[in-house]
Amino acid sequence: MAILAEAHHSENNSIGVPALRQPGVQSLYDAKGNEIFAGSWDPRVMFETISRGGFSWHGKTVLEIAANTGGLSVEMARAGAVVTMTEPDPYKNTLNLSRDVLDKIIADEELAITVEERDFFQCRVLPPHDVIVCLGLIYHFRHPQMMLDVLSSMRPGWLFISTQTHASDELAMFNRMSPGIMRKNFYEKTDLALSGWHPTRALFVRMLLSAGFDCVESLTMEDFPKNKKGMTDSSYFRAQLIEPIDINAEMARYYPR
Repeated sequence: MAILAEAHHSENNSIGVPALRQPGVQSLYDAKGNEIFAGSWDPRVMFETISRGGFSWHGKTVLEIAANTGGLSVEMARAGAVVTMTEPDPYKNTLNLSRDVLDKIIADEELAITVEERDFFQCRVLPPHDVIVCLGLIYHFRHPQMMLDVLSSMRPGWLFISTQTHASDELAMFNRMSPGIMRKNFYEKTDLALSGWHPTRALFVRMLLSAGFDCVESLTMEDFPKNKKGMTDSSYFRAQLIEPIDINAEMARYYPR
């Protein structure tokens, strides 16, 4: 019952999911590897990427923030993780599309997945987890360093994070609305001064270190292109937390010269 019809096809499958490949969301696979919800991003490739170096998920508690349709959460749970996946889906264009399929997978396979419709900041009330996975999110915010500091304050042992990065060796941050960052006419008829940031890879590593993380490991190559093999974002990293950040102190920190 793979959902792989052309985009103009409007019929539904047996569990009510539109029979088309949905843009901007993760696919979902059943236990036999059949794609039963078709998105533009492949969670199996994403899982392979964040598992590089032989990282073991078995027995680890994982918080996935902005979990999209839940495709990656399913793959981590199949590897033995106990997963809390959070996705507020304010525009009803991610989890709302896949929820019936996701719930069926969780029930059929008895996966250790808890689904919560929380946003990024609402996750701060949750207990600490061994691992936080936060993919494709922080560059959409006004203050990406603060977002990393918030993740640090949640005290994960490990952080897996992806972001869009700018192809430069400078320690610089680029406005997503600057010419040449996004495709032509991406931002049409808008008065926004800012729609998030693209740091360089060199700067983003320093941002992670500044947020109390260490052992920062790049999981993708320097020239990793956006959306290669169904993945979102251009840079994936793994880091260990050394010392949680005091967010209020960091917000007030003055950097001389």
